[in-house]
Amino acid sequence: MQRPMDCLRDRFGGEAANGLEAVFQDAEKNEAKLAHFLSMAETSPQAAPCVARAETEQKDILDLLAKMALYAPEVWYSIVTGLDRPDDAKNDYSNIGVAFDASSRVRRAGLETYHQKLSQAEAAYDGSYVYLPLPEPEHAVVRAKATAEAPAEAGAVRLVAISDTHLLHQGVHLPAGDVLVHCGDLSYEESRSKEGRSLLDKCRRQGFDDPESFANKDFEGFLAWLEKSCPDMFSGLQWLSRQTYEHLVLVAGNHDFILEQLGTTNAEKLCSHFGIKYLYAALKPIALDFTSGRRLRIWGSAVSSHAKLGRDRAIASGNLAFQLDMETGEGEFREQTAHLQPLETDVLITHGPPNGCLYGKKDRTFPSCINELLRRVRPALFLCGHAHNPDGMKLPDKVCKLEGVLGVHCAVTGVWNQLTGYPFVVDLPARACP
Repeated sequence: MQRPMDCLRDRFGGEAANGLEAVFQDAEKNEAKLAHFLSMAETSPQAAPCVARAETEQKDILDLLAKMALYAPEVWYSIVTGLDRPDDAKNDYSNIGVAFDASSRVRRAGLETYHQKLSQAEAAYDGSYVYLPLPEPEHAVVRAKATAEAPAEAGAVRLVAISDTHLLHQGVHLPAGDVLVHCGDLSYEESRSKEGRSLLDKCRRQGFDDPESFANKDFEGFLAWLEKSCPDMFSGLQWLSRQTYEHLVLVAGNHDFILEQLGTTNAEKLCSHFGIKYLYAALKPIALDFTSGRRLRIWGSAVSSHAKLGRDRAIASGNLAFQLDMETGEGEFREQTAHLQPLETDVLITHGPPNGCLYGKKDRTFPSCINELLRRVRPALFLCGHAHNPDGMKLPDKVCKLEGVLGVHCAVTGVWNQLTGYPFVVDLPARACP
């Protein structure tokens, strides 16, 4: 039975296989995450002639890396093998989903080196950002990190927006502003992570029905346990709390399993502990007052839809926090948002994108309910994330006018789960505080 490493050796020779093994040996590894990953004995998608089997050994990690080099060599061959890519090594788009899946698993297994190397030339890594001095798509311009913007005009609030940091937050450089909005997915594959499983195991041992019951009974005890046992989640919230803005705002995403498991009250309490305002669908728009005497009203939902399988998705996602079915969930989302009134919201956020723009594709997002919400509520600014930036990302695809509303896609990660993209800076006209 052939393995991906055998296929790599057959296609590119022993030097490529040896190079892959050498790079792996030198790669920094999170041994706890690696051990947890292998203990789960998962099976991953394979391309013929390879056959899926339980992945429990180090050689299975080598096979994941081999799949990345085999089916997406234009992205991964040099990083994975340490060798120059042969001129005839082109991406195999019939099996690209297998490579995407392998890339995701490698990060979950605690091997960050490969994605860090891919990130190093990307914009989110070098501190560039997109500046919108006026809320119109055609005014969007990429700025270098060192750019010193003039203060926002009188009557405007400077909003900085990001999304989908996926535990890569330490590499994200943020420009100055009045309010920072994170549009979801602070975590990465949390439901299958060591931290997510540790939380469920803790509840089971302590006799709690679920994490929400645990936090309800002893929130301070839960907080102490979280800091000790969930360093990734704690690190993300701490990083957000250290950013110097008048207001910090977080909407959850489909990777943020622990926030979902806590329930809205405890998630709100947890974020408040870090000085972060946590938004969720049942809330009315909250008022953010600024020292400038201006006020923004902001509302957000963690909602996104289950994605269907396709060429670039070889297996159903296990990251389902806050998600609704693509078709039947539309009615539920309309019920969740029925309390929102026209023109009472300045900034509206959903983790998932609308249909037809901002990377909201058919079979990947709701057919109409987010679009309808924008048409009905008519905010000044709409923010989203969830869909990662494609290779060859183009700025016009990340900013658009939809239903008469300025929409911005804020993800700072790419389809390979590496840092790529831009924080967005929008100078948003704001009403005076009453």
